[in-house]
Amino acid sequence: MVIRIGPLQDSATLVAKPLGVQQAVLIAHPDYLARHGQPQTPDDLHGHACITFGSGGQTRPWHFLDSKGRNQPLGVRGRLGLNHSEAILDAVLAGHGIALLSDWLVAEHLRAGRLLRVLPEVRTQGFPIHAVWRKNRHLSAKVRRVVDLLAERFLPEPPWEVEEKSRVS
Repeated sequence: MVIRIGPLQDSATLVAKPLGVQQAVLIAHPDYLARHGQPQTPDDLHGHACITFGSGGQTRPWHFLDSKGRNQPLGVRGRLGLNHSEAILDAVLAGHGIALLSDWLVAEHLRAGRLLRVLPEVRTQGFPIHAVWRKNRHLSAKVRRVVDLLAERFLPEPPWEVEEKSRVS
């Protein structure tokens, strides 16, 4: 059994149980926002120190949803380009800029006030989270119990859901 984040392709050989949805949120350290101000629109991010995910000089665009739910990629130039989400989180916690990271990775820091949401009204496309295993394999009682416990814990609302009090307006 594996945990998969992202869209799944149809498969005749795999079984998937939905466990939730991962959202990405824009975050920054309170000191960074005090020094540089709060962006008002996604385009304002071009004037900020963005910390991006990438390697080999290539960075990935940030994807937002417009009012009709359509994907709108935004190519941001990063002050830092790192290839590990936890390294990006460390840079944000050190006050180096704004990043787009998974809600489950930053939820604890948002609740504690170590980070603040940036542009909380801006939505991102969620990625489904599934437990996946081979259809023809017998799922042991222990693994079945783990899958069931994950579903009970994460559905209908995951424990990492970002609370409104952690948002900046």
